[in-house]
Amino acid sequence: MKARSPKLKSRSSPAKNRRRGGTSGSTSHSPVRPNRRGDGASTSNGISPTKKSRSATAGQRFQQQRKQEKKRRSSSSSRLILFTLVGFWFLAMVYMVSHLNALSSSRTQQDGGGASSVEAGTAKEEENSVPVDVHAAVHHQHSIHHATKKQDNLLEAAIHARQHRNDGMVESSSHLKKFESPLLIFTCHRAEYLKETMANVMKYIPSDCEIGCPIILSQDGTDEETTKLIQQMQAEHRGDIPILHLHHKQSSNTKQRQQFAGYYALANHYGWALEQVFSGQAYDENESQSDFPLPLRTILLEEDLRIAPDFFSYMKATAPLLDSDPTLLAVSAFNDNGKKGLVEDSRRILRSDFFPGLGWMMTRDLWKRELATKWPDAFWDDWLREPAQRQGRHILRPEVSRTFHFGSKGGASGNQYGGHLLEIELEEDVVDFSKFDLEYELKEETFNQEYWELVGEQSELVTADDHEDLITKAKEAAKEGNVRIEYTSQHQFARFARSLHLMDDEKAGIPRTAYKGIVETRPHGNHFLFLTPPLDKVKEDLGV
Repeated sequence: MKARSPKLKSRSSPAKNRRRGGTSGSTSHSPVRPNRRGDGASTSNGISPTKKSRSATAGQRFQQQRKQEKKRRSSSSSRLILFTLVGFWFLAMVYMVSHLNALSSSRTQQDGGGASSVEAGTAKEEENSVPVDVHAAVHHQHSIHHATKKQDNLLEAAIHARQHRNDGMVESSSHLKKFESPLLIFTCHRAEYLKETMANVMKYIPSDCEIGCPIILSQDGTDEETTKLIQQMQAEHRGDIPILHLHHKQSSNTKQRQQFAGYYALANHYGWALEQVFSGQAYDENESQSDFPLPLRTILLEEDLRIAPDFFSYMKATAPLLDSDPTLLAVSAFNDNGKKGLVEDSRRILRSDFFPGLGWMMTRDLWKRELATKWPDAFWDDWLREPAQRQGRHILRPEVSRTFHFGSKGGASGNQYGGHLLEIELEEDVVDFSKFDLEYELKEETFNQEYWELVGEQSELVTADDHEDLITKAKEAAKEGNVRIEYTSQHQFARFARSLHLMDDEKAGIPRTAYKGIVETRPHGNHFLFLTPPLDKVKEDLGV
């Protein structure tokens, strides 16, 4: 319109004609009739007044028509934009509400819970955010995609957190279902030990039966006192925590086995009981419990093991990792080098190449696919540490032990490590392991990278020509920070370990508690002292 303005203003209007002496009765609403003869009077500039009036009138009509058309189009466009935005907003609202409801329903079915307060709050926020004018609608439309995505993320996080809530000791998880993770306790003829262990277990076992439930007591032989104790416990806890009783008939030993009779008997009992549990026969023998599902995993204890208050929390938090991570063989609650004063971090969990035993967890898949058909006649724990069984897989273990071996008589080993085991520190506080992202922290790649940073980059290498000087120098340096001593042979490692009050033995070339050849301790209860192979080998083995 600005381009046309000069052109329109240059044309004479009827009002201007009057001021210039034109026809007195002529107005913009009364057009001058044309001179039919073609000889009408001319103005001083040579243009006919009639033509001037006709031109002015046509120009006005054209201008008015353009204004009306522009107004009509503008009004239609505004209505179209408004209707479109409102329509998009309405569809987005319907999608978001239906999406949140579907997500909430899915999660609720998994964990058995009702609608969360977070979901209710989200719906209320959406209801209160309805735009009251066009500008609010436009703003809402532009932000709806990002808001929906953010709401989904927040809801996912809230539901994840809700899945890990419980009434105290052990967090709830949709991954674990009732009665799929029984506790298998091996006993023989030490009724007084079994009584202490069971009192300890019943004190800390969660009542939701998602971990360590049912309790299966597998008795080797027919010791009368042990049998009566088990029957008494069954009666006391009837309808509470199910307690099942298995009877294993002791096998006779040949003369060739007499020297290690206890080890043969224990291996035989272990193999038999594991098959009973994972095949479901343990439930068939107890008809009232025959409707239990087949276990997906089981926790193994012995009659002379005391557990920490958070033992079941530890097992429950690591069970999903054991199920899903092919680089893991088992989860153990024991640290062979976890003596008092040499450990500190109660929430720390590590990978290890050495199987500790003494309170551990395994899966049915491992038993059925690999171990059941080749279970050994004796020394089952050393057998499990061999490369043919371990196959490069690792075992999770805590820095501070969650089990304590208190038995001093009648065991298969004849109390071989009794003095050492009595020095192990049992965690007394409660760590809520469900609050930690163990799936990320203990993933092999993540753990290797962080362990390398701790061992290879944040520890000072200590050297000395004399052995005693080296140990003294390293222990003194460990008061101020992390240090490292390198070894190049098993003999050299054993000598260092003994000087540091650590276990000095190995199996298949792997020292106790070692991961990639690294054994750690805290000489003063704070900073680390690492025994490691040469650093280039450590880096290569960790793959960093």
